[in-house]
Amino acid sequence: MSTFRFLFLENKPLAPEAMQTILTDSTGIASGIEALRAIEQSVPTLIVSDIGLP
Repeated sequence: MSTFRFLFLENKPLAPEAMQTILTDSTGIASGIEALRAIEQSVPTLIVSDIGLP
């Protein structure tokens, strides 16, 4: 059985937390630097990103 890991990149703090509540095997990240660090540790199956990050 495959494991799916989701990475949610959003600079508004509540959005990643909400997604983590819905999808238990997910990570919420608030900045691009944090996302790169997380990807270095474990490559996610799917990345959902806010396109308007500062």
